[in-house]
Formats: sequence, structure tokens, C-alpha cells
Amino acid sequence: MNLIKIFFDKFKIYFFVAFILAFTYFYFQNQSLKTDLKIKNDDLVEQKNINDLTIKGYEQTLKVEKEIAAEKAITLEQKIEVAKTTSRLKEAVIKRGEIKQDEKSNFTIVTF
Repeated sequence: MNLIKIFFDKFKIYFFVAFILAFTYFYFQNQSLKTDLKIKNDDLVEQKNINDLTIKGYEQTLKVEKEIAAEKAITLEQKIEVAKTTSRLKEAVIKRGEIKQDEKSNFTIVTF
């Protein structure tokens, strides 16, 4: 009987020590995870800010490209209009006989 009592007394002590060791391990493991999660969260917030800046820059680039495309379209329309006007003017001058049309060149000025 005395032997069983000694065994259980030692078992309680060993169990208590094991419990304290396990508690300490899990506590520090939890603290380590909290630190890792905080660092990861900070990295994600920083990455979100970088992504937001990238999106704003991309939107500004698209806006500028749209403006350039619109300007090119206007310039193209103006070039077409100038070409039409030049063609009409050239035909009118040919009808008056001031320019002699030559197939090898665009036109030749005869008289003014």
C-alpha cells in the first residue's frame, strides 16, 4: 500500500511538471505564431499599398494613352481633310490649265 501511495505521489509531481512544460511550450509557440502573423499582416498591408499605387499609375497611363489616341485620330482626320482639299485644289488648277499633269511626277508648275 505504501508503494502505491509513493507511486501516485511521484506520478502527481511528474504529471504537474509535464503539464508546466507543455503549457510553457504551447505559450511560447503561440507567441511565436502571433509574431509571425503580425509580420505577415504588415507585409500584406505594405503589398496592398504598393498594389493600390500600381493601379493608380496604370489608370493614369491608360488615361494618357486614350488622350494620345484621341489626338492621333484628330490629327489623322486633319491630314485626310488636308489631302482632300489639296486634291480638290490640284484638280481646280489642272482645269484652269496652270499645271500640266505628268504621270512620272505629282505635278509640274507651268505658269503662275
